[in-house]
Amino acid sequence: MALSEQLTEQCERRIQGTEFDSVEEYVQFIVREVVEGDDREGVSEDATDELERRLEALGYR
Repeated sequence: MALSEQLTEQCERRIQGTEFDSVEEYVQFIVREVVEGDDREGVSEDATDELERRLEALGYR
C-alpha cells in the first residue's frame, strides 16, 4: 500500500516517542486493530466508530 507524502509525514510525527520503529509498522498496527477488532466480542459500537473516525482523519478509507 502506498501512502501520500503528506500522510507519511503525519504518521512520522505521530510515532515519535512511541514503540513504533517505522511508519509501516504503525500502519500495520492500525489496520490489524481495525480488522481484528471486528472479530472481537465486547468491542462497543462507539469504540469501533471512534476508531474508524480517527482512521478517516488520517486519510484512510
